[in-house]
Amino acid sequence: MYDRKNTASDGAGAHGWTRVVSDVHLLCAATLFIILGVFSTFLFTRSGGTATPQRRARSALYRACGAAIFAAIGLICVVNLLHAPSGLHALFWLESVAVTAFGISWLVKGGFLGILADRPA
Repeated sequence: MYDRKNTASDGAGAHGWTRVVSDVHLLCAATLFIILGVFSTFLFTRSGGTATPQRRARSALYRACGAAIFAAIGLICVVNLLHAPSGLHALFWLESVAVTAFGISWLVKGGFLGILADRPA
């Protein structure tokens, strides 16, 4: 039977199928955020050509966004270990920080924002 609540709010307290779904969800979410951090930190900073001031600034921004993602992942681990009160919604806010940081780096890398773009010679 389909249950509206497929993932438990407390994975440790879940039993049976709900526990399996919660564990798989946690593993996939952690993998996703790690990949987003790797993209921002390592993949986006790789590019050919001359090292213009704008390129160096973009690389610094990508690294800062990657650091924010990895910091959010670390803080999520700390919050889960300390069992922070659910009223703080720490998981929501930390995931929001990670997604927003990746979004900024993605939009800058894609040239959508136009900031830090190389100036024509």
